[in-house]
Parts: sequence; C-alpha cells; structure tokens
Amino acid sequence: MSRYYLGIDIGTTYVKSALLNLDERRLEEIQRFPTPMAEDVTGEVYEIPMERLASLLRRDIERRDRETPLEGIVMSLQMHGMMLWSEDDRPLTDYRTWMDGRASRKGEYGLSAVERMEAILGRTAFRTTGMRLNPSHTAAMLHSVKEQYENRPVRLSLLGDGVTEFLTGHRAAVHETNAQSTAMYDILTGDWREDIVEATGLKKLTLPKITRGTDPVGTLELNGHEISIYAAVGDQQASILGAMAKPGELLINVSTGGQVIWLEREPHFGNYETRPAMDGLYMRTVSDPPAGHCLNSAVDFIEDIGTRIFSETMPRDKLWTRILRAVDELESADGLEADIHFHALGDHGQRAYIRGMTGDNFTFDRWFFAIYEGMANDYFEAFSRMKDETVVPESIAAFGGVMQKTPAFRRALRDKFGLEIRLASAKEDTLTGLIRLAAWYSGTCSSLSETASWLMDKEERKEY
Repeated sequence: MSRYYLGIDIGTTYVKSALLNLDERRLEEIQRFPTPMAEDVTGEVYEIPMERLASLLRRDIERRDRETPLEGIVMSLQMHGMMLWSEDDRPLTDYRTWMDGRASRKGEYGLSAVERMEAILGRTAFRTTGMRLNPSHTAAMLHSVKEQYENRPVRLSLLGDGVTEFLTGHRAAVHETNAQSTAMYDILTGDWREDIVEATGLKKLTLPKITRGTDPVGTLELNGHEISIYAAVGDQQASILGAMAKPGELLINVSTGGQVIWLEREPHFGNYETRPAMDGLYMRTVSDPPAGHCLNSAVDFIEDIGTRIFSETMPRDKLWTRILRAVDELESADGLEADIHFHALGDHGQRAYIRGMTGDNFTFDRWFFAIYEGMANDYFEAFSRMKDETVVPESIAAFGGVMQKTPAFRRALRDKFGLEIRLASAKEDTLTGLIRLAAWYSGTCSSLSETASWLMDKEERKEY
C-alpha cells in the first residue's frame, strides 16, 4: 500500500486539498471548496470563521483517512492576518485576513494604525523585517485593536497554527515563512522584534513559537492512529517549490495575488520585500502588481451587464473561456489603455482607468487585451524596483492559475521583458510544493533540494 500525506492549501477564495502519494510521487483526488468568510455589509471586514473552517477541514481529513490512512498533513496558506486567544486558550476573535480594511481606519490623532506605528518607531525601523508596514500586516492589525485589548492577556496566532490548534486542541508553533509576514519578525536574528511588538500597544501579548525544522507541531488522533501535522508554510514559498525554480530565472507568480520574485543566498533589503524562502534561500519580492483578485473585478463588470441588461447568467468558468478565446484572436488593443488597480496594494492606490477610447476600439476583448498589457507594465515596474547588478535574469518562470490560463498575458510579459518564458509544468504549483515538503518531512528524501530530482525523475511528471 502506498504512503499518503494530505496537502492542504488555504487560500483567500478557496481551500484546496489533495492526497500526496509518496510512492507514486503524484497528487491524487484534488478537491476544493470555498473558504468560509464572515458576512459583512460594510465591505471592510474580511474574517474567516475559524470554527467553521476547522470543521470543514476535519470532515475532509476524516473522510480521506477512512479511505486512505494518512501519515501526515502539510499545509500552505495565505499570509498576513491574525486571530487572538485568551490566556486560557479560548478564541477571542476569528481570523482577520490580509484583505481586512479596519487597520486603515483613522483613529487616535487622526492617524491610521500604520501611521501611528511609524510615528512611534520611524519608517526605517521595519527594514530588517523585510517589509514596509501596511494595513494588511499583523503588526498594524494588532495596533488597530489596542483600545480593546491593551491591558488584557491575549495570545496571537496566525492562520496555520490557529487551524492546527482547532484540530488538535493544543497550541502550535508558526513556521518562519508566516512569522515573517507579520512585520514583527527580524530576518537577520530569526526572532520576534520586541520593539515592534511593544509598539502594537498590546501590553500582555503572547506570541507563538517559531519553527524552521521538519518536526511535527501537532498530532491528530483519528480512526485509531495518529496523524502528524506540520507547521504551515506561506503559499508563496510553497508555490515556488512547485514551480521548480532554476538558477537565473526571474519568478512571476500570478494567481489571486501576484508577485515578482528573485531568489538568492543572502538577504538584501531595498524598495521591495525580503522574505525567507525555503532551503536556506531568501527572496526579493514585490507583491503589489494586480492579479486574479483585480481581474475578477473586471469580469464582475461583464457579468453585471449580462445579468442586469440582458437578464442572462453564465457559469464563471464558461464566461472566462469566452473572454480568453476572444482576446487570443487579437494582435493589439488598437490604442486602448487600461489599469485594474481596483484594490489598494502597497504603494498603489485605487487607480483603475480606461484611456484612449474611440468608437472603433472600445470593445470588451480589446479592453481585456489592454488590461494584460497594463499588467505586464506593472510587473516590469515591480521588477525594476528590485533590480541591481546582482539581479540579471536569463529567463522567466511563470506560474500560478492566471499564468496557466492566459496565453495573451504571457505574450504581453514576454514582449515587455524581452525574455523567454518557461511555464511551470505543475498545474497545481502550490500542492506540488507540498508534496516536495512531505517527501522531506517523511524522510523519503534526505533534504529539500533532493525532492526536486525525486519528483522530476518520475516519468509521469506531466500529471502535475
């Protein structure tokens, strides 16, 4: 009988899970369900009801384990965000995701949480965290609840350790890839930054332990045996593993979010984010170009026309297929220009526009062609922010759901960068990254780097 782990990727929109067959080196029975999200009429609150999420995950784990006994569970997930627990381990909040807007509210002195923390510490204080503080970061979210929790004993958890605690009933450590996303972790020391934690204003805050190793952080007793649970890694790091990055490649990931990434052996700091990758590597990354989240807003507009004017609805995937087919038949946008920064990210505000419209070129297919050209410009600008004499890419490795499905966008990137593009062979790059981790954690491979050749040696690699 084959050895199985379960891989779980908790995204903003969907949760994906797959059986990781370590003997056959493949993903099996990939399934997904919508990530539960609390209802909110203000458009400001983006919270995951943790008890509901944990219940859905437990149901999936129990069913799969009954059919195929599991040895372990590996997870990746959306980064940033927070939830709080009482000192006697009762959940006080649900999980605020990176999209939650409450840390942007103007509060004390007419300043937002980010502005108040930068006034306390100075903007350069965050340099060695690898981040420039923004409202999606845990540090800013914690400061935004200072009034409520300033003198109360509270404990922080992120999404992965929070889910593990709901499943096992015990506290869990957080992986360094997720600890860093809080803007309270120092990359050079590998530990929490006490001055930033103090500046959140929560005087009795307890932080989770940080792990970098291969040992389980929890155990789930199920169906008469134990299943090891490992610390969840950042989805960005898992997807890089799944893309099988090669030396000299610039990595561009476009899924719900988008990133431009350069891997290196030593951390550098500049007008970009610096994050720990896996296997002793670091990454320069810019995470604010528009991606799937913004593209969906453009499709929402097309869908709204069909529903409200023509009283017609169409399944989302079918609508996307028609849009992509129409765009692929074009060679240019005929002077139309478009930007889809519908959501404020990083240094970019909400600056969406359409320009250069004429009576001949203003059609939905040329609008989407112009969107892809505008996005290519955004990704090139992101690359320019991290480029120096040590960053000299020979080609581009493209991965993520949007990259897989939009050849017109890949062509726009190729033309803008002047580099050949290698589309990652893994259709499920994040889950493929998780099977590499499972091979390492289980002892199937002696190192993480060895898992690449272990997986690529499989003749049926195309299945990924």
